[in-house]
Amino acid sequence: MIWEGCKARARWIWRHRTKTVGGIGIAAGAVQYQLASHPEIHLPQQGVLLMIFGVVVALVGTYNSLAQFFGWVDPPP
Repeated sequence: MIWEGCKARARWIWRHRTKTVGGIGIAAGAVQYQLASHPEIHLPQQGVLLMIFGVVVALVGTYNSLAQFFGWVDPPP
């Protein structure tokens, strides 16, 4: 029962991966902003979370480009 719900959510996330990455980007920007406004929390560099997020966006974009080039389609729901 729980496993089926998790699989359904994972399928939704995969089908809407661009929207999901956009939501993660908003969250990463908000977290980065909050961390920057608290000097007692020390990060290795300014913008580390956004750089990591940039890598995630690049990976999703690369996959989407390859999928379009090779004609890969998601299975029906």
